[in-house]
Parts: sequence; structure tokens; C-alpha cells
Amino acid sequence: MNKSFFLAGLLYISMSGAFAQPEKLDVVGLVPGEATVGDISKIKTRLGRYLIGGYHLNCEADFTNQKLAELFCKTDFAFLMDADESGRGREASNIEVHRTLLEGYQNKFGAPKIESEDVQTRVGLHHKREIATWVDKLGNRLILMSIANNINQGILLLQSAEKISADEAKEKNQKKSREF
Repeated sequence: MNKSFFLAGLLYISMSGAFAQPEKLDVVGLVPGEATVGDISKIKTRLGRYLIGGYHLNCEADFTNQKLAELFCKTDFAFLMDADESGRGREASNIEVHRTLLEGYQNKFGAPKIESEDVQTRVGLHHKREIATWVDKLGNRLILMSIANNINQGILLLQSAEKISADEAKEKNQKKSREF
């Protein structure tokens, strides 16, 4: 799935309704629009992943003016470290990671806006996709999606208000430029 198309869909889904509005969102201390490359490197593990909620996640960070604009993480193939931090871990399912992160962020930020929709696999199995969204008073956004491209993959997305505005302006300009 094209990341731009995916993000545009998330933008549409997350724009309406009342939900918790914390003062300032963060993911393991990373605040959008404030965190630097150095701050991000502090949560990067020796596996080249990012330690979030006790799980090693595959993430990509984008920066604007050397500040965190977006943290995009996939919750597939996440590893949970053992309590003794021996370096051994076990693979955790996307469902486990999503539930853990959702519960953790609900405790931290309050109730999110939750959207649910039915999705169908190629073989006809039906599943419920859950999208939880928090927006802070600065306009930064945190989104957790239980199912993304397939049932084994979810998403954690943290975006700065500046990034959201830039994406909205870009999408608006793209729509204007289309001729039919």
C-alpha cells in the first residue's frame, strides 16, 4: 500500500468526533515538533529497531527543521524483550502489540476516538480494523491502527501539527491540479 494514500485515508478517518485531548502527546518521551535525531537514537536498539511499549518495532522517523515531524512504526514482527534483558526475546503478534499499546496510551492520554470498520482478506475472512486517535492541544496526532495492509500488520503513527498541516495543504493542491 502506498504510504501517501494510506496516510490520506488516516487523515480522513481521524478528523471528526470528540475524544481525549491531552496537553502534549509523546511516544516514549518523543514529542512531535520537539524531539531531535539525537533523541530518536536513544530509543533505537541494537537490533536497529525502536523500543516502544516494551516491543522492538520497525519505525521510520521523518524530520522538519531537525525536529521530529513523523514517527511511522509497523507492529508486525515485533519482539518483546525478556524481563531480564538478556538480549533474548520472543516474537509478539500484531494483535498483542496493538492491545498493549492501546491500553498503555489510554492510561497515559485518556480515551481516544475509536473508529471501527470491517475488512476482508483475499480469501474472504472478515476482521474488524480498529483505529484509535489522540490529538493534543498543540494539534499533534497519535494513531494506532490494528490492521493495516494485512491482519498481521498494524501501525503506530505520531505526527506533528506542522506535518499534518503540510500534508493537508499538499493533498489540497493535488486535488486542485487534477483536470477532468
